[in-house]
Amino acid sequence: MNFLIGAFLIVGILFMCTFMFIGIWSFIVHIKNYRQIRYQNYILEKMHQKLSSISDNISNCDDTNNDYAYLTGEEDILDINDHENRDNKVTDFKHMKENNDSNLS
Repeated sequence: MNFLIGAFLIVGILFMCTFMFIGIWSFIVHIKNYRQIRYQNYILEKMHQKLSSISDNISNCDDTNNDYAYLTGEEDILDINDHENRDNKVTDFKHMKENNDSNLS
């Protein structure tokens, strides 16, 4: 009878130690996973904020200064409406060149 009680106590102690070991390590792994997920969420939130601010800046940007027109399909519209400004810039450049040539002589 004493042998059965001793064997039962030893098996019980082994099971307690095993479950305690498993419990401690599962808690440690859970904490590491939680911190990693928190870090990933932080990085994703920062990326979301940056992308939102970029998209807000693009949508609030003036149409004449739209560097991303090729992404939205507005490139052709800007080219059609902006032909007069381009002609003025070309003629201004011609006058500047003539003035510089006359200053050099």
